[in-house]
Amino acid sequence: MPKTRRKVNIIGHRNPDTDSICSALAYTYLKNQLGDAVYEARRAGQINRETAFVLKHFGVEPPRLCTDVSPQVKDIDIREQPGIDKEMSIRAAWSMMRDTEIDTLCAIDEDKELLGLITVKDIANANMDLFDTEVLAKSKTSYKNVLSTLEGEMLLGDPDACITSGRIFIGTSPEIMDGAVNPGDIVLVSNRYEVQMCAIDCGAGAIVVCCGSAVPRTILARAQEKGCIVITTPFDTYAAARLISTAAPVRHFMRSKNLLEFSVNTAVEDARKVMADALAMPGNESKQGVLATPKAWNTPYFVLLKVSLVAWLAFVLGVLTPVNGAIWALVCGVVFCRLGFLEPDVLSHTGSKDFLFLALIMFVYSGLADCTPSMLFDLIGPMLTLIVVGLIGMGIVAAIVGRILRISPYLGFANCLTALYGFPFDAIMTEKICNDEGATKDEVDYLMSRLFPSMIVGGFITVTITSVLLAGFFVKLL
Repeated sequence: MPKTRRKVNIIGHRNPDTDSICSALAYTYLKNQLGDAVYEARRAGQINRETAFVLKHFGVEPPRLCTDVSPQVKDIDIREQPGIDKEMSIRAAWSMMRDTEIDTLCAIDEDKELLGLITVKDIANANMDLFDTEVLAKSKTSYKNVLSTLEGEMLLGDPDACITSGRIFIGTSPEIMDGAVNPGDIVLVSNRYEVQMCAIDCGAGAIVVCCGSAVPRTILARAQEKGCIVITTPFDTYAAARLISTAAPVRHFMRSKNLLEFSVNTAVEDARKVMADALAMPGNESKQGVLATPKAWNTPYFVLLKVSLVAWLAFVLGVLTPVNGAIWALVCGVVFCRLGFLEPDVLSHTGSKDFLFLALIMFVYSGLADCTPSMLFDLIGPMLTLIVVGLIGMGIVAAIVGRILRISPYLGFANCLTALYGFPFDAIMTEKICNDEGATKDEVDYLMSRLFPSMIVGGFITVTITSVLLAGFFVKLL
């Protein structure tokens, strides 16, 4: 089978001039003559008039536009590993991990869709749960898995049957087994005739004869009469007892909910942010809101549709009630995020955060459309006075309230400052400061988790809620 040739793009600098475009074209031609990959000249911006003239004069097609050069998941050296059947025993899964020197396996269905993940840690935890003697029944383990794990042979019974009840029990002597073995139990026995017979008469669902011992015909006949499955294994009783619980299928232990999945075309930076968010909120990954939508639906357009529906609901509530729609937007955002309908930092995941913030800023400044220079000059004096007096008052209140609430006076003062600029400026400034001050991604995430919620809520309280209440009060005085 011929090896697929790698595709390589050759791009000049942004806002390319004639030198940039011609250099990319020339280098592409050279590499295609020398290399074993497929090279294509691309451009990282619009072609100016000079370059367009040169290309047209020499009859050369302009390179295709490339809008994003960020690395994707497919650009990483990924070790591909075939998926496993969810019915595979955890012992077989562990053997595969050991042979291939990997720590994680993916369980897939017939359509190669991801069902869950099993890790070395999951298997270790399963093996350490020594007192779960009903693990085979709980997981509805097939006898095929038992036979494979114990390297055994079924003398009586259906290998395709599943274990639906009973415990794992080690048969030692009739005296101990009498009254201890319950109907449906899987009993590990030696070559002692009386022990085998006692296990069958006690109603065992299956007996596992260890050490490769031969099973007498009378035992087989009695087992068939009682509906008891008979299995032999070359392992001794101790080894069989250690191994048999590892016959449980992978699906019983694998992680199947809220898995982080990425396409090979996902940008590495986007994948890193999603993983960092998941790590920054321990425990949230296992919680599924009642209104959560399937992951396959959560495309950027569908997510924006959900945001629009919540915003519309907040607008309607603002019209129908005396409470301002912006306040309802805050409440609805928190509620629907808790219910799983919206994700935390949902706008960042859609790539529309900066654009929507710009639109919101334009809406805020639209209120100044009727402001004239004379009006502005008349207001400068009172505005500066109010700002100075307000800052002094904010500092005093932040110091007093911060001491009472046992929070940093600096954080308190920062929350008070939101009265000057409100949302979305508080969100933009907080994110900018956290990104500038954090030396690593972990530091940035920590600063955002401590500052961002406080600043956003503070902005809504000081500007939206308080201003609405004060405006309603002063209107009544007019």
